[in-house]
Amino acid sequence: MRYAAFIICFERPLALIKYIDVLRSQSEPPEYILIIDNSLDDSIDKLNLDKKYAEVNYFKTGYNAGPAGGSKLGLKKLQALNYQWIFWGDDDNPPRDNQVCSELFICKEKLERQGIVAGIIGGKGGMFNKWTGTIRSLSNKQLKAKDIIEVDMVPGGHGMLINTHYLNEKTYPEEKLFFAFEDLDICLKFKKQGAGIFVDAKSWYKKRQLDKNGDDSYRYVKKSGTRAGDLRRQYFSSRNLLFILKENRYFFALAYNIFKIVIKSLWSFRYGFKYGKKFIYYHKKALIDFFNDNYILNIPLNK
Repeated sequence: MRYAAFIICFERPLALIKYIDVLRSQSEPPEYILIIDNSLDDSIDKLNLDKKYAEVNYFKTGYNAGPAGGSKLGLKKLQALNYQWIFWGDDDNPPRDNQVCSELFICKEKLERQGIVAGIIGGKGGMFNKWTGTIRSLSNKQLKAKDIIEVDMVPGGHGMLINTHYLNEKTYPEEKLFFAFEDLDICLKFKKQGAGIFVDAKSWYKKRQLDKNGDDSYRYVKKSGTRAGDLRRQYFSSRNLLFILKENRYFFALAYNIFKIVIKSLWSFRYGFKYGKKFIYYHKKALIDFFNDNYILNIPLNK
């Protein structure tokens, strides 16, 4: 299968090299690999990757576009080269083995034999609740029921294969989001265009078994951290989710999440006054920036 891949990177040269090696070693490797370098230093540029690898091409953004801006650049550039399928990569989360891409294309072929043309196929995914704005992963019981399952979204760093037939100015990731939920953004846009989104349930379940998570009732549940770095991530997550809910006219979920931020801000003091103060700082800013339509990267990252 002729396809291309892009890898978004930021000042992690060793992680990027590992990702490239894993991608090149796929049983069905991409024909063309585009590096989208968001780095503010020259640690990636110095690697001279496009000289070391014939299939690797390098593009430096000149600024930190984040995963949202980086993915938009990668998709647009590879679509312009007339690739129908594009693999979305992030430097700190390489494919788990050398069969990932092949397994995704097997799913594509199975769907096509059923008369289904997929918009996005991924290694993992979940269902989006338009009333609460939450994403629920699939249980092992669900994964065992079918080899391929239709979902609402696929995370960008977990084996995401995109059909460029559905890519246009209305469906590219919103670059101003910078970080967090750019994958949900593009998935919801694809679904509006009538594109189906699917996950390789069979391979996903096998991976859980290898990780000793094989019980039928098991499903992944993301937990919020209490470190400063986690709070900075929550700023982007909260702000961007509100934007996506508004754009998709999920107004009940929008009101619900604003209310949830307020309640969680008060409840955050159970971890101590210092943590509660920081939690309120980041989430208050998320609300203010959302209402002011402010998506400039201006939060102090060391506060």
